[in-house]
Amino acid sequence: MLRHVAKTICQSPRQIGICSASRCPVVARRRPALNLPSRLTNTSPAATNASNSSDTPGTRYPSKPRVGVGVVVLRKAAVGEDPEVLLIKRGKEPNLGEWCFPGGSQELGETLAECAAREMSGCGVKAPLKATGGLTLPLLPVPFTAVDCLDRDIAGDLRFHYTIVEMVATPVDPYAEVTPQGDADCAQWVKVKDLRRFSPVVRHCARIAEEAVQRFTTGRR
Repeated sequence: MLRHVAKTICQSPRQIGICSASRCPVVARRRPALNLPSRLTNTSPAATNASNSSDTPGTRYPSKPRVGVGVVVLRKAAVGEDPEVLLIKRGKEPNLGEWCFPGGSQELGETLAECAAREMSGCGVKAPLKATGGLTLPLLPVPFTAVDCLDRDIAGDLRFHYTIVEMVATPVDPYAEVTPQGDADCAQWVKVKDLRRFSPVVRHCARIAEEAVQRFTTGRR
């Protein structure tokens, strides 16, 4: 039995799959390729249709979660007034037509603070390089909480999956004109105490803004 097996093994040092010995049945006969589905690929019909959408590649019907950054931009318009937070009205999914904090996806090689500063500048406000008066904050925007964003379509397929890190910051110039860009239709300052009556607003925005004020307003650390 061992002699028979030994005769069928090609000892040629040549490239595997190419053998000049026609009597070698092991190498001469190639195995068909197997088309195995990837566990990281969403093959649902909805995911296939999403390939023609205008969304950033990989955001709609993703194969893995993405990191998003939301920025709770606080200001006091005047001494003694209640803190206000900057909100944008989303111009595309997810949460189309709803109000939320400025934010976006973290880019490769970008820190959370850099991402927050970039998203703030996209609204016409500049992040500080040092603490400013009125609200006591660290040198740069800092993370203070995180939320899950999972959005499913009617069929139950996962359309969006973000892990959103919420940052808190104040603008260098609290009176700077806000100029919404990108996926924002418009932007405005809203008193934090009025957020629970503001509509339509993305879930948890009021709670997160209230937590930011409680933790970072001067004298309440």
